[in-house]
Amino acid sequence: MGYFEILGQQNCLGCYSNCLSCFGTLASNCLSCDNTSYYLNNSCYTTCPSYYTNQSNPSRKCVSCPSNCLSCPVSTTVCSSCASPYFIFAYNSSYSVCVNSCPQYYYQLSQTCLACVWPCVTCNSSTSCLSCSAGYYFANNYCYPCQKSCLTCSGSTALDCITCVVNYILKNGVCQKLQCADGQYVDSTLGCLNCSSNFANSLTCLSTGPLTCQPGYLLKNNTCGNCTVVTGYVYDKTTGRCKDLCGDGIVITDLCDDGNTLNGDGCSSVCTIETGWRCPSNLCQLIKTPNLTLVSMKSYPSNHTVILWVQLTVGLRLIQGNFILKFSTITNFAYTVNSLNAQYTIYQIIIVYYQSPQNEQLSISVKSPISRLLAYTSSRDLQSTTLQLNISLSLSLSVPIQTTPPAIYVS
Repeated sequence: MGYFEILGQQNCLGCYSNCLSCFGTLASNCLSCDNTSYYLNNSCYTTCPSYYTNQSNPSRKCVSCPSNCLSCPVSTTVCSSCASPYFIFAYNSSYSVCVNSCPQYYYQLSQTCLACVWPCVTCNSSTSCLSCSAGYYFANNYCYPCQKSCLTCSGSTALDCITCVVNYILKNGVCQKLQCADGQYVDSTLGCLNCSSNFANSLTCLSTGPLTCQPGYLLKNNTCGNCTVVTGYVYDKTTGRCKDLCGDGIVITDLCDDGNTLNGDGCSSVCTIETGWRCPSNLCQLIKTPNLTLVSMKSYPSNHTVILWVQLTVGLRLIQGNFILKFSTITNFAYTVNSLNAQYTIYQIIIVYYQSPQNEQLSISVKSPISRLLAYTSSRDLQSTTLQLNISLSLSLSVPIQTTPPAIYVS
């Protein structure tokens, strides 16, 4: 229920039914309507009146039908009835308008528009043309083709040309083929003209516009503009040309682009795919899993000890190791994790467990923020990032009760 405040007073009164907000209690005092009604001229309607359509958007307003349209209940682009003497002409199922005569390529029969026969532009029946499309001339209520070099003509011979097709020029009433030099185009009346004279910064062109652009420019909207007119490009001062901007997350000519220019995350600083990674889109994924090495397995009277090494892909290290170990059945065990080098790329895991089951399954997962190991400098500088490394490894342990070391299989 909407409310309004009486001017100069603090009393709030209810709006008229279906009004969401109002400036009075009458049906004609609405400012907006609830979601069951449509707004028009300070009133709310369950269905919009004639000459309007229901606009089912957040504003829920009644919108005027097009000119000469009496009703358009579905959409403002679909008229269902017309004011006299207009009648409906439907271009397709989603667009119909009211007309008092048919447009080009159609002729009127009663209050219906029927298509002319190609190549008629206008006609008065399915067999009688009044005017013709380009490349045809009109004679005896019919359209006949011009000679192939003519764009428009008055007859069927090469001597009847009025204007010429592309790369032909009209001389003495005849369209003659003209070969222009690189960087030029054929004007049908003036001959060979330089592309750059009429189309700034163009390299090659037609009479209608540029085909290619000078180095340092790109083609967009039939115009040669500077490199930045096309998203993802930047001007390269070294070559004087436009190049794919590395680090913007847009792949055009680069092999990859992950939105930065750092090494060690799969896509290098020059947007090439690094070893051990794949980059199907602008996100790179590790394809080389960490190496797992069994260092030793020992059995003691009260426990068993397994030492494993996990070596990460070159270029990555863990900032905060978060190794999670689980056995399929063993619950009584402990483990420690230590880095074996200054770059934090090799970790040693020591597992101590106090049961001796057979064919035990061990799973190791690593979930930790990582950092990139930058180009191989003497200082081995590290730069932090927000990437997440996820590793899943499993071991199948066959542990005997005696002191014989168990077999281990890496999957």
